[in-house]
Amino acid sequence: MVEDWFKRTEGLSFETAVVWAEGVDLEEAFEVIRCWYQYFIAAKVMRAIRGRCEDDEDEDDEEEEKDNDFPSDSDGSAKIALIALDRSIGAWAVILHSNNLHGEGVLEIISFSIAFARAVEQTFPEARAFIRPGFDGMDSDV
Repeated sequence: MVEDWFKRTEGLSFETAVVWAEGVDLEEAFEVIRCWYQYFIAAKVMRAIRGRCEDDEDEDDEEEEKDNDFPSDSDGSAKIALIALDRSIGAWAVILHSNNLHGEGVLEIISFSIAFARAVEQTFPEARAFIRPGFDGMDSDV
């Protein structure tokens, strides 16, 4: 959907985007979507799903009790995908706010992204609570 939208709106560029709405950083919104998250989200969700499948297989194969205190890599990947979805949705909202010419396609992408995030949250209910070492849960005094 994202690639199709950018192909349909080929005339949009980082240079012209800034002219459309002063105070709204469209260049950054385009960069967030195109350079950071367009393909990243799918890759992280696939990694989370693969990790969940591997965890399930390991549980079936292991006779020993699994250490439940150790966080799941699949939850970590799902959390990163959810963060990317949140940021991507925010970037699309900036584009929608500043350019109603292509609003319908943008609304479709936002709606899909929100539904996709909900599906990831349902599949990985512990993902948002996952603590990423070096990123989450750090004391501000450090």
